[in-house]
Amino acid sequence: MLIQLGVFYRWPTLRSWQIINIIWDTEPEYKYKKLRAGHICLLLLHWRNHIDAVTCTLLDVESKAAPLYVAISYMWSDTPETGDIRVNGFRLRVRKSAHMVLENQSLMWTPRLLWIDSTH
Repeated sequence: MLIQLGVFYRWPTLRSWQIINIIWDTEPEYKYKKLRAGHICLLLLHWRNHIDAVTCTLLDVESKAAPLYVAISYMWSDTPETGDIRVNGFRLRVRKSAHMVLENQSLMWTPRLLWIDSTH
């Protein structure tokens, strides 16, 4: 369930990031689906400007017929900090390091197709 932004006019002390967190905390969480044999999971990272939330679509693709994609490898952080992204219309909490990678990889005018070893 999304809360309409008009509700927040009653709370002038809230910052925009607090409003976004309140909205996202009311949304259902993404549920992982098992991949079929011989398939890989690609992440279509949607375009965004620097203030938009990270949104993407997970695609189940046959590995032999996969389109070109960028492979992402990064160092895991030991901190329990997380960030929220939107996957297939649902909220997904990911480690802060994965969130930062996705923020940095999103382009303003064009989507990107990525393979990332894990988001959690």
